[in-house]
Amino acid sequence: MRRQNRIQAKCRECGKEFEKRETDRRVYCSWRCSIIGRGKARRRRVGRICKQCGKAFQIHESHARRAGRGKHTGQFCSRPCTWAYWRAHPEEHPSRRRGTFAESTDASGYIWVFVPGRGKVREHRLVMEHVLSRPLEPWETVHHKNGIRSDNRPENLELWAGKQPAGVRASDAPAARLDDIEARLVALENRVNAEH
Repeated sequence: MRRQNRIQAKCRECGKEFEKRETDRRVYCSWRCSIIGRGKARRRRVGRICKQCGKAFQIHESHARRAGRGKHTGQFCSRPCTWAYWRAHPEEHPSRRRGTFAESTDASGYIWVFVPGRGKVREHRLVMEHVLSRPLEPWETVHHKNGIRSDNRPENLELWAGKQPAGVRASDAPAARLDDIEARLVALENRVNAEH
C-alpha cells in the first residue's frame, strides 16, 4: 500500500503545527480547535451603512463576500429599507441586471410579472390594484369572469373578499364555453345510462 505524502500545516485557531496528508483539507489541529474556530467564523460580522436610511448595521461575513449577487446585496439594514429602495430605483434592482423582468405563465394559466421591490406578482392582481388605486389586502382575491386566467382586462376581473369557488358563473360564461359544458353533461349522462 502506497503511503500518501505528509505535510506540515498551521492550526487556524491555536497556531500549533500539525501533520496532515497532502490531500487533507483540515485547517484545525484537533476537534476542539475545529469547534471553537467554526463557532467564531459563524459569529463573524462586518459593519455596513444602509443605502436607504443611512443607519449602521452588521451582516454576516459570508453575506458580505456574496454582496451584489442575488438577494444578499449587503446594502440594506432591513427588508422594508430594501423594498423602499428598489421601488424608488427599479433600474438598479439585481434582477434587472440579470435580465429576468420578462413575464411568464405558470402551469395554471396565470401570468406572472416582476415588480421591483415586490418580486413576482400575478398580473391580474396588479391590474385590480391599478383599477382600485390601492394595494390588495391578503384576503382579497381576483376572479376572472370568463374563466380564462390569462385574460386580465379590467372588465373581465372581479374583486372578491375571501376564497372563490372553482368554475365560472353560467351568466358570465361565453356561448362557446356553455356549449362545451353542455357537451360534457350529455357525455356524462350517456356514460351513466350505459352503466345501468
